[in-house]
Amino acid sequence: MFPHPRIPRPPMTAAHWGLYLSIVLASTLSPGPAVLLAMSNGAAWGCRASVFSTLGNVAGLVTLAVAALIGIGGVLAASGVAYAVLQLAGAAYLVYLGVKKWRAADMRPEAARLGDMPPPASLFTQGLLVALSNPKAILFFLALLPQFIQGDRALLPQFAALTSVLSIFSFAALMGYSMLARAGRRLAPGSGLLAVANRTVAGIFVVLGVSMMGRIVLAASGVSA
Repeated sequence: MFPHPRIPRPPMTAAHWGLYLSIVLASTLSPGPAVLLAMSNGAAWGCRASVFSTLGNVAGLVTLAVAALIGIGGVLAASGVAYAVLQLAGAAYLVYLGVKKWRAADMRPEAARLGDMPPPASLFTQGLLVALSNPKAILFFLALLPQFIQGDRALLPQFAALTSVLSIFSFAALMGYSMLARAGRRLAPGSGLLAVANRTVAGIFVVLGVSMMGRIVLAASGVSA
């Protein structure tokens, strides 16, 4: 559970909610693997495809928040080995996803019709695993949420309210990026441009994954990254 002293505190005020919403907005709008995935799926398959991958991403975020709530975040913070293993698994998935998208970059325009998009379950799993590929999010939740949790009140309703707001903001932000990418595709419908965009996203995924692996290896060997 989140560490929080059981002392009376005033309820969340408008100022507290304003601060929390500002932090959540900044974090959800920050470019990252989830944003790249939403834009890639939006450009290639349309916003319907992004809905499924975005729902998967939100589910992953909620999973990480729950992990922080039940104490897994504390275990990871205390165990360098467990944290490094999760980081390596996440980095490996980003590389895998990048390679997969690179190979799919040459799809013909007729292959990108909405009816031929990947199965919703596959898109959902992509989003879920991209979210879970970043164990740092657990530590983020472990640091953020207790600042807005009142120790003298029931924990679960507060946790549900805070994570619900985060989920809504995350879904809206990712769908916004997806719609921007889809609009860009319509303005420049050439398949060559789409292939370049897909390969760019794929390359970024691979670079992110490899750089994460490099930092983990350097940290494990005692060398400052």
